[in-house]
Amino acid sequence: MARGRSLLLAGDAKGARPLLAEALDLWRGEPYADWPDSAFADVERRRLEGVWVNATVAFFEAELELGRHEDSVPELEPMVTEQPLNESWWSPLVVALYRSGRQADALAAVRRARSHLADELGLDPGPRLRRA
Repeated sequence: MARGRSLLLAGDAKGARPLLAEALDLWRGEPYADWPDSAFADVERRRLEGVWVNATVAFFEAELELGRHEDSVPELEPMVTEQPLNESWWSPLVVALYRSGRQADALAAVRRARSHLADELGLDPGPRLRRA
């Protein structure tokens, strides 16, 4: 994952994409599912979920850099539905919608994200979503 992220940051989305896809293919279900009430497992689960989110966001960044906008939309939409407070999913979805020629849908997604964040957390969208 780190190598793929480094390549992406260096501007090599084509080289980063397969490495990021390979890292995501290693993910299998919920970590430590056999220890649902264990404190150590809870901490590690959250850490690993953060790693997965970072790898997934980097993968979609590579996809968007490679012009795979329309392919990204159906994969990102369930993510914003499942985790509407996670701005990591909204930003690439907005970009993918916009670049797919769906400007009205992109604006509607920004409004939905803003609404979720304001209603649930009392926050405005962060800089990444505002830039999108």
